[in-house]
Amino acid sequence: MTLKNILFISFAFMLSSNCFAQDTTKTISKQNLVFGLKAGLNFSWFKAESANLKEGGFRPGIHYGLTADYYFNPHFAVSGELLITKLNGKIKFSDSLTYHRDTKTKKFKGVEYSFNNRYLQIPISLKYKTKTYGKLKYFGQIGFAPSFRITSRAKIIANGMLWPEDDIKSIYTNNAKDEIYEPDEFDDNVRFLNMAILFGGGVEYLTSKNSSIYGTLRVENGLTNVLISKTKTYTSMLSKNIGLSVGVYFK
Repeated sequence: MTLKNILFISFAFMLSSNCFAQDTTKTISKQNLVFGLKAGLNFSWFKAESANLKEGGFRPGIHYGLTADYYFNPHFAVSGELLITKLNGKIKFSDSLTYHRDTKTKKFKGVEYSFNNRYLQIPISLKYKTKTYGKLKYFGQIGFAPSFRITSRAKIIANGMLWPEDDIKSIYTNNAKDEIYEPDEFDDNVRFLNMAILFGGGVEYLTSKNSSIYGTLRVENGLTNVLISKTKTYTSMLSKNIGLSVGVYFK
């Protein structure tokens, strides 16, 4: 089953549930705007889109920030978030990469780049929430998660070993004599915008008339190339992420 089919079925399910649910109680307060806080863990990785790249495994990260839901219907809301999030991962180059140090040249095959990318993320989604079952509500959401790069860091691992620290300052990468490898400033190798489609769901527990706590599971599927290609060989990888969050709503 393709991602498009999953999204279509999920959206159709939310619409049908809303049409047939018999909810005689109000599910939102008089004010339709609900604010909240959230924080959690990311389990992210990169999917290779070009032949010269191979997946290198996932890396954990964190996210935290603010949320706001506007309910235009007792069950439906437009949800917005403002998050600081780390979308990390590893990628391996299957072809040989050339590194220059002073007048010497080194070639390695299977070099791994371990990324630590920090973004300002502004997810926007359509959220569906069920009626109340005791003190519990369930919800699902579909939308987009544009992320704007704040910082990018990378470690080079060649022959199974981290590149020696005393070599780093004079190493030139990507065959470019004017590009010095700086592990703490890798921004010019990672695109500023990372766009992803998101879908997920969760459960909300009513703690009082004006507040509740919740937990979510969300999947983010990257749509745009993370890398800026600086070699003759085009390199492309997409960011993937599974996020687990907990938070609180204030009504």
